[in-house]
Amino acid sequence: RKPTHLRTYIQYYQPALTIQDHFGNTPLIHAAGQGKKAVELITLLQKSGAQVHTSANQMLHRACATLNVALAKTLIEEHGADVNYVSNRNNTPLKEVVTASNFAHKKHHNPKKIAEAKLALVDLLITRGARINAQDDEG
Repeated sequence: RKPTHLRTYIQYYQPALTIQDHFGNTPLIHAAGQGKKAVELITLLQKSGAQVHTSANQMLHRACATLNVALAKTLIEEHGADVNYVSNRNNTPLKEVVTASNFAHKKHHNPKKIAEAKLALVDLLITRGARINAQDDEG
């Protein structure tokens, strides 16, 4: 199996696990946005010493924006991610799901799968206590 660029980087270069890019994102947060590979990459980072609980809220936003239901559920249930956490872009995980672009998700090639993923995430977030009336600067 051909390694991804991020997997290769983790395995061979042992990155500083708390380093942040110019947006404040750590390697864990980037890994959370990697679709089907997210769980594998997060596991590699954990084995290298990364602490998921320190980034779980930001990772939940990434999982919701990429419609990764399994990762979102894991972050909420196993790592205590806050379903009402407001990001530095003033978004909640629920807003990330609702505004997720239908074209940005390689794993969801048809509208039915996109809708199913969005519904599953909305259900997960609401049943875990997401505030459906939360507002950002845009109302």
